[in-house]
Amino acid sequence: MRQQVFDALIGNRCESEETLGAGARRNAFLSQAAGLLLQVDNPKDAIDEICRNAMHDLDCQFFFNFLFDEQTKGLRLNAFAGLPEEEAHKFLDLDYKTLLLGCATRDCECDNTCTARDLRDELANAYGLTAYYCFPLTSYGRIIGTLSFGSRTRPGFDDSATMLMETLSHYVSIAVARSHMEHALRECDRRKDEFIATLAHELRNPLAAIHHGFHAMARIGDNAIPILQPIIERQLAHMVRLVDDLLDIGRIATGKIEVKMEAVDLVAVVNRSIEACEFALASRNHKLGLFLPSEALLVNGDPVRLVQAIANLIDNAAKYTSADGEIDVEAMVEGLEALVIVRDNGVGIPADRLETIFSMFEQIEGYSGGLGIGLNLSRRIIEMHGGTLQARSEGLGCGSEFSLRLPLSDGTITARAPSA
Repeated sequence: MRQQVFDALIGNRCESEETLGAGARRNAFLSQAAGLLLQVDNPKDAIDEICRNAMHDLDCQFFFNFLFDEQTKGLRLNAFAGLPEEEAHKFLDLDYKTLLLGCATRDCECDNTCTARDLRDELANAYGLTAYYCFPLTSYGRIIGTLSFGSRTRPGFDDSATMLMETLSHYVSIAVARSHMEHALRECDRRKDEFIATLAHELRNPLAAIHHGFHAMARIGDNAIPILQPIIERQLAHMVRLVDDLLDIGRIATGKIEVKMEAVDLVAVVNRSIEACEFALASRNHKLGLFLPSEALLVNGDPVRLVQAIANLIDNAAKYTSADGEIDVEAMVEGLEALVIVRDNGVGIPADRLETIFSMFEQIEGYSGGLGIGLNLSRRIIEMHGGTLQARSEGLGCGSEFSLRLPLSDGTITARAPSA
C-alpha cells in the first residue's frame, strides 16, 4: 500500500514538474514573441516566424493570418504555413461579412455559413483537418484581421493551447495596429510637408500678380487701373477663398463651425456655385453642361455652406480637366433625396484612391490642383447636413463623377426630369 501511495506521489510530482516546465517554456516563448513583434516595422515576417514556432508546440500543421484591406473591404492573406503556394492562393482574398465577428472565435462556433467556416471545411476535406481555432485580431473595437491554427493529428485543443493561441492573437493585433499607426503617421507627415510647399506656391502666385499689378500702375498711372483692377480683384478673391477654406477646416475639426439651417432651394444653390466658379471655368475654356429641374429642390441646410461645398466640387473638376474639356452639373430627385452630380472628362481617379481622395492634403500624383483640402471640406460640410458625398471613376484618363446626396425637406416639390 505504501509503495502504491509513494508511486502515485512520484507520478503526480513528475506530472506537476512537466506541467510547470511546459508552462515556463510557453511563457518564455510568449515573452520572446512580444519582444520581436514590438521591434519590427513590418510585422509580417515576425508573425510568420512566431506562428511557425508555435505550431510545433501546439502540434499544428497549419496557420493562417488574414488582415483587413481598407481598399477592398475584405480579408487578405498576410502569412501562412502548411499549404503549397498555389493552394494558399485559393484563399488569398476572403469576403469580410457581417457574420465574421460571430465566427471568428474559437472553433468557428456559429451556425451560419461564413468565410472562416469555408476555409476550415476546405482544410478538413483536403487535408484531414481535425482541430481548428480562429481568433479575431482587434484594435479599438474594430476587427483588423484573423489568426487561426489547424491540426490534423489532435482531436481538439485544451485550455493551455487555447490560451497560447489567444495570447498570440493579442500580441499580433497590437503589432499590426502599431504598424498601421506608424505608417499613417509617416504618411501624415509626408502630406504635411507637401501641403506646406503647395500652400506657399498657391499663395505666392496671386501675391506675385498683385505685386506686379501695383508696380505697373505706379509706372503707367491711372490708365492701367481699368485693365489691372479686375486681375488684382480675382487674385485677391482666390487668396480669400484659400484662407477661408483653411479656416473652415480648422473650425470643423474643433467643432466651432456655424451652420445656419433653413429651407434652401438646391437649384438656386447650384446656380450660385457655378457663378462662384465662373472664372475657373472660363480661364480654360471649359464647356459647361447644366441639367437642372424646372422646380425647386428643397432641402434643410445652410445656403452659404452648401454653395461652398458644391463650388469646391466644380472648382476641383475645372482644375483636373484640361483646356476645352467638358464639365456637367446635374440635379434631380432620387427617392427621398436630392442628388447633385458633378461630372468631368478630366484626369480621372485610380480605383484605389476613390475614398482616400477625400483625405486632407490628398492629390492625384503628377497633377497640380490646389491644396488638397477642397474635397475634404466639401464632404465634411455635406455630412454636417446629414448627406453623403461619393466619387466614381473608371480610372486615370477616364474622367470622374462626384455624387452629392441630401435629404429632401418635407416641403419639397417633386422635380421633373432634368432637361439640358
